[in-house]
Amino acid sequence: MSSPVLNQYSIYLQAEKGMAETSRASYLKAAKDCIALLRDHPRDYFLANDWDWHDVDKRALEIYLLQLREVKGWKPASVRHQASALRAFFAFLQARGHIARNPLRSFHPYSREEAGPLPEGEEQAVRKLFSGAADNLDGARLLAVLELIYGGGLRPSLVYGMSGLQVLKRLGLARITAGESNLDVPLSQAGLERLSNYRKMRRAVVGAGGRSAFWVDRRGRPASPARLARAVARAMEAAQLSGGGRVLRQLSARHFRERGGDMRSLKQLLRVKRLGNLDRYGSPDYQTISAQFRRYHPRQIES
Repeated sequence: MSSPVLNQYSIYLQAEKGMAETSRASYLKAAKDCIALLRDHPRDYFLANDWDWHDVDKRALEIYLLQLREVKGWKPASVRHQASALRAFFAFLQARGHIARNPLRSFHPYSREEAGPLPEGEEQAVRKLFSGAADNLDGARLLAVLELIYGGGLRPSLVYGMSGLQVLKRLGLARITAGESNLDVPLSQAGLERLSNYRKMRRAVVGAGGRSAFWVDRRGRPASPARLARAVARAMEAAQLSGGGRVLRQLSARHFRERGGDMRSLKQLLRVKRLGNLDRYGSPDYQTISAQFRRYHPRQIES
């Protein structure tokens, strides 16, 4: 099924892309290795035995790259190279009309090295993180940011770039304004108090009708996303937690799972759609169960 296409791809890399022999061989091998596994074990990747190019979706390739990292022990840099090579291959298939879209066009493999090692169950350290003083605007702002990332499970980039916030205590919600849309985030009463405290201190600086940025410093000047990220990273280091906001969000998910939270609720908390994106939030036991489910569960085996 794949030999003619791979031959065309090899010619394409050499003639049209002008790749050096070493790079061409590396890109070609990445495609061959992936195709071989998909062909030999299609059910492991939710593919039919007679799959064609258009059947290979992002989920199948996510599982393949996950196995390279978790099962074969590939380093993050090697996984990223493999993903780049496969992205180029599927771009070639799209250009030649074999598939309608590139399943890896917007995929960026998770790198544990870039985010730092994910701490195992560091709930005590997180409590220390939230024990900081909130008697000035900078302290209140930091606790509000930490609350939205850890308590609300929000992406740090969304938190750093938000433009407004309402605290709806009766509903137990914080209403986040990001761009032209609003997002309701359920939080604990203690979390809502942290946000209310920051809003109160901010109002004292910029005034009730101030049109300044939502995150400001003690002089009323906008606090940039980079500044907020540095503050989060420093606070985590002081609490013996490695990494920044991204790791804090991962810890939120990890602790949710360790306390018995179900996967459906976790997906809603993190606002993600696919199970494949959640493997790294489960405990090692959960990751094993997830892999066994994909391979052996009756619903994954064709009748």
